Amino acid sequence: YVRRGGQWLIDRVVEEPVMPPPPSHYEQLKGLEWMIGDWTERGESFQLEVTCNWTSKNNFISRKFKLYREDGTVDSGLQLIGWDASREEIRSWLFDSDGGFVSGRWDLKDGRWVVASVATLADGSSGSFTSVFSPIDDSSYRWKKINRVLDGRLLPNIDPVTVHRN
Repeated sequence: YVRRGGQWLIDRVVEEPVMPPPPSHYEQLKGLEWMIGDWTERGESFQLEVTCNWTSKNNFISRKFKLYREDGTVDSGLQLIGWDASREEIRSWLFDSDGGFVSGRWDLKDGRWVVASVATLADGSSGSFTSVFSPIDDSSYRWKKINRVLDGRLLPNIDPVTVHRN
């Protein structure tokens, strides 16, 4: 607009395409919706607490955990699970309280979520492992960690744990 002779006039009109809103990746992640909520498991020497929430616009799942050990130590971390549009796969990025980080690729196989992961520990050592999440019903799932390798050395599997919804 410009003002001429005491009147406002249109100076110019420009047409621009209307950009559609960015896509939500909910469709690719909805198979993991069963994880949303608060979960716990108590073992003989540990207590595990997990909280999973959707982030804004359902583009990621935020998964926070705390592991209380019998010796009084507490481990915690934050994992983000999301759709990688360039690779067309579900991926995750986990950051733990010790300063380590893990990236993973999620695949649904026979009703179980199998997560192939590569880790860098706080001391710079590296490893890999596979986590398996097996939903049992609306209020529980089984989790185990297998094929653990640290700096080329094979480590024992972590026995399955059944985690329960609060």
